[in-house]
Amino acid sequence: MEVTYRRNLQKSYMCVKEQEEPAAEYELNMLKAEHVPYLLELDVVESDGEKNYLYDISGKQQMEDYLSGKKMGYEMLWKLLNSVRELCSVLPDYLLRENGICLKEEYIYVNLGDGSLSFTYLPFWNESLQDAFARCMEQILRKIDHQDQAAAELAYQIYQMSVMENVSIRKMLENIKVTKGQITDNLEFGERRQETVYDNHSEEITEHAASEEEKKQNKIVQGIWKKADEMPWLSTLLRYVPFHPYQEGTSGDKFLKEEASGDKFLKEENGKRISLKEIVFQKKFIKEKPFVDRQEVLPPEKTAGERELSYPTEILCTGSQEPMGKLIYQGIHGCSDILVEGEEFLVGKNRYQAAGVIEAEGISRIHARISKLEGIYYLEDLNSTNGTYLNGEPMAYHQKRKLSKNDRILFGPEEYLFS
Repeated sequence: MEVTYRRNLQKSYMCVKEQEEPAAEYELNMLKAEHVPYLLELDVVESDGEKNYLYDISGKQQMEDYLSGKKMGYEMLWKLLNSVRELCSVLPDYLLRENGICLKEEYIYVNLGDGSLSFTYLPFWNESLQDAFARCMEQILRKIDHQDQAAAELAYQIYQMSVMENVSIRKMLENIKVTKGQITDNLEFGERRQETVYDNHSEEITEHAASEEEKKQNKIVQGIWKKADEMPWLSTLLRYVPFHPYQEGTSGDKFLKEEASGDKFLKEENGKRISLKEIVFQKKFIKEKPFVDRQEVLPPEKTAGERELSYPTEILCTGSQEPMGKLIYQGIHGCSDILVEGEEFLVGKNRYQAAGVIEAEGISRIHARISKLEGIYYLEDLNSTNGTYLNGEPMAYHQKRKLSKNDRILFGPEEYLFS
């Protein structure tokens, strides 16, 4: 299928060019006249004898962009399964076919306002729902957070059931019953979520309060994130550590216990304990200031021998590093300049996913992406609410544009100069 994206001052659209005649004309009339729950709204435009299907994706992002490198947890998985189940239950009311649902990941959208899911119904599509769902679950298994035991178990169980012969996807999903729920703080995204353990046979729903130990641990984590708002170096650290601080039994759990006891040291290297601030300097500060003097980085109480053990010379060998791109702020709201690092660099308001954080009105959670290929930078909008503009021209969703020095970029109302 040929898919393009369009944007005007008010709305964004995914445009699908017709590949063949629709299965039934009444489907088009139904989709245009009715707003079917869990489906993207559709309009049809004819040009040169061809039908173009315009799906309204305003305020939505493809599920992959919404996750933006994060693994899929239980909440998102359950929402996906439940949405497919609900969609299958309402389609007969509108005389629509299950085989018209396209479950490819680029056709599944997340509403940025309430987190609900919307699917794409293609009038000319005719794929068995079982085959489409099994392929969808196969893709999800690659994205699932395997440290989230409930999510991993549910994903594998559903996948195994979906590839069985002659299974009814609708009935399979309807038989998934919730038996135990536990409310915890989703600190990574700053919101509350319900984590649920499922059972395919029981029909009872019971809830159990979190244990005292879990409550205590959550309280400690909340304190750490609160401190991060006051101390930029700690906020930076929490973006770099490769674990979720609230997971029991991980190095993050050790971090919590040490933080609670007042111990500011996180790990050991070559027999020497390394402090949180030093880790930040190693991972970020030295990269940004490649010619910084060692004395600025190392605490004064360390001896020369300790410096040699804790900081191998190769960390400071940055002369051969490729130059990084930079976004120089041009606005009036006091936003900071942004260094563009890595092959893919997200810009947005959500500090837990975006490396380039712009905390200003009019900036979406994940606003845009800057990618680097063979030394060349490219910019693309991620269907942000207020748009991304390159040198005054609006950018459509997933439209990649090459960046050059002194290009002017508008992320919503905030202007930057690329250098």
